[in-house]
Amino acid sequence: GAHLAMLYSQKMPETSCIPITFNVSMAGPTELSIIFKIPADTIMAIQEQMQNAVVHPNKKDIDALVYFCTGRNNLPLSFYTADSIAGALLEASPTYWTNPNSKPTIFAYGKEDKLVQPQHVNTITARYDSLQLPYDLILYPNSGHFLANDPDCATLLSEKIQDYANVYLK
Repeated sequence: GAHLAMLYSQKMPETSCIPITFNVSMAGPTELSIIFKIPADTIMAIQEQMQNAVVHPNKKDIDALVYFCTGRNNLPLSFYTADSIAGALLEASPTYWTNPNSKPTIFAYGKEDKLVQPQHVNTITARYDSLQLPYDLILYPNSGHFLANDPDCATLLSEKIQDYANVYLK
């Protein structure tokens, strides 16, 4: 949920039926290339088998991933390159769409999260820093993806959300 909300806010805020004034990203992936690693030899095997009218067993997974990221399907053989697949992952990565008009954001991440690892928070906050965008970062030291083991951090997050609402929902 946090990934899609952040992506929507970064990529197409003008289509929202209500103005987006700030974001709260709770353990949201920001860079899909961190999660999805497709070995070059797999891509080459898919190309080779497609040329021979054979379907590689990983092709359907890559097709599903690309469709999720871009909405494109029925991909031509020429699409199956490392650069094309990396580009599709970028299209669905909030960091890629972060720009000088991006909204202030509260980021909350668990230090024990095995799914959304530290590179996500490092990548997005570095982008926010480079653009001098306002954000707050709350790191839950004992929590995984569900941010469930740090009640003090949960309280801080609630307080930050209230602060942002007071500032940005005027």
